Amino acid sequence: MKKLIANLITTLICTVVVILLTAPGCGDERENNVGYHYVIIPGYNDSDYMSMLNSTNAEIQYNAICYLYENMKTNQPAIDYDSLKGTREYDSIMLIYRKVLPMVNSKNSWVSSAAIRYLSVFKYNRPEFMRNLLNYENPSLNVQLEIVKNVNADTINDQNLISRKFNFLQKQPSWLLQNIAYGIFKEKDNIPINQLINDYNTSGAEYKKLLILNALSMHITDSVFYFLSNEWERTTNERIKNIIFFSLLNSKNEEMAFNWYEKHLPLVEENMDQFIHWGNNTSFKIIERCIEKGWQPSSVLTGNNFSEFKDEPLLYSIIFINKNQIDTTSSESLYNAKRWKIIEEKILRDPKLKQEWLSFVDRYSEYPLPAEFIIQHRQITEDYLRKTRLLANQFQFDTTFYHEFEGSIHSASINLQGEKMKRKK
Repeated sequence: MKKLIANLITTLICTVVVILLTAPGCGDERENNVGYHYVIIPGYNDSDYMSMLNSTNAEIQYNAICYLYENMKTNQPAIDYDSLKGTREYDSIMLIYRKVLPMVNSKNSWVSSAAIRYLSVFKYNRPEFMRNLLNYENPSLNVQLEIVKNVNADTINDQNLISRKFNFLQKQPSWLLQNIAYGIFKEKDNIPINQLINDYNTSGAEYKKLLILNALSMHITDSVFYFLSNEWERTTNERIKNIIFFSLLNSKNEEMAFNWYEKHLPLVEENMDQFIHWGNNTSFKIIERCIEKGWQPSSVLTGNNFSEFKDEPLLYSIIFINKNQIDTTSSESLYNAKRWKIIEEKILRDPKLKQEWLSFVDRYSEYPLPAEFIIQHRQITEDYLRKTRLLANQFQFDTTFYHEFEGSIHSASINLQGEKMKRKK
């Protein structure tokens, strides 16, 4: 009897374990992550995979969507261009689009996420597509990860929809969804600042604090600035201090940011490479002030990314590049050139820095070849051609060979007049 009871208990335990392991969403189990793998069927073409979209088998639908996504013929589908309406390519893509669109709402999470991935490529009907995604509350991890990826890559700024999606993600049991939610605010115009600051203050997890700081870093209003600057003074966490220190460069109130950095100039100078690369109005003003206060550009040298200016002052290298590579069609390039010109003028007012800068310019600027060099080179060339002509006669070469050879040498000699050179270091 005892043996029978023991066997029954063992059977029950095994049955419960199997149910727990196979039931979706139970306990700590998660659905399998979609790898978007698919079966390539020999002899099948696009039209065959399009037919597979009509299948009632979810895995066959999934396979077709993955194939069609990976095998799009162009980066920009035809239906994104009204001018292509009525063409065979347009009609074919539109047919697939219309078949895949309702699959976003599939009960099978793999099909749903694959459909979202496929449709994300199109600009066609994009605003409505994004609104539907933000409203879509399928709890599937796969589906929501695809939606978040779309939100991050889109310019949609509907505050209500974005906040609704954020709150939905925060309520999910998935650690991934809870924490990836903070990323949807990064490039948006409006974010729930008070909610994020409250989350920061109540969270004991470092990673969550860092994610929230990253979300706030592109939305530094005066209230966010006060919060971040106070947190910078209070915290002893070096990661947090470092993120805040550079985030304040994005402050909407440039005067407030400038005054704060001016109080921390020694730390600014320790991180001057970051300020030189930052490229906004506040960073330019800080560089100017540091030069006025006696900061030496030679204290920060180029790294491996500046092979042409290896072990040279980073500031001089950046100014030189901006002086000689201005893109006149880019407003950003023109703005940067103007600001670097102002910093160059600051350098020229300091006798020591002026000498360093002009020496740098002389080393890397290109100059026309000296006239005497060209004259002497022409004389050497004529002597070389005369000796070559004698050698050609000696070996009885065809005159055609010599005339072609002579023409190439003359051409190279003429082109030399337009060449430029750099001074030796």
